[in-house]
Amino acid sequence: ANTPMVDMMQLIGFDVQGNLQGAYFQVCMAGNSFIACCVFSVMLWMRLGRATLIALSVAVVVLIWLVLVCGFMAQNYDALTRISDRRVQAVRELLTGVRIVKCYAWEEAMEKKIKDLRRAEITHLEKYWAALGFLTGSALMFPRVLVISALAAFSFMYGSHSVSNILVCMQILYMLKASCEGMGLSVGRAVTIQ
Repeated sequence: ANTPMVDMMQLIGFDVQGNLQGAYFQVCMAGNSFIACCVFSVMLWMRLGRATLIALSVAVVVLIWLVLVCGFMAQNYDALTRISDRRVQAVRELLTGVRIVKCYAWEEAMEKKIKDLRRAEITHLEKYWAALGFLTGSALMFPRVLVISALAAFSFMYGSHSVSNILVCMQILYMLKASCEGMGLSVGRAVTIQ
């Protein structure tokens, strides 16, 4: 007789434990990425000098952008699941009480209720996918913007580049970009774990 309750409590325990481990992992990843960002920033400073500050300011702006978009996506996804649950519940109520609905001629009212819930669900889906598009676009454009801003700042401040300096800086900037993305996504995931 206690088996269903024990199974439910075990599932809840696994869910809580998984979220705590997930949060710990994401916080560790964010810390690791932060240390890598510091190391790569020092390496970039040795190559580009003060022009590194321009690259770091771009990295900070993109990092903040990634965290905000991840938070927006999590909120929107939560709202989407709540609305989807309400719509499924309305359909279930309609199907279980179909005789009552037919008897009182509530078909149009129930249809309108379900359509309104579906419309709200689609609105949240559109917002979620638009945010995902912004996140993906930002992640794909980030290395180019970071490289262009750092090299343009260096050219403006110091003049021309040597080929070896450009190639080394591109590799350092790529690693800095990867570390910033990792930190942004880890912080975003750690914040949204429930």
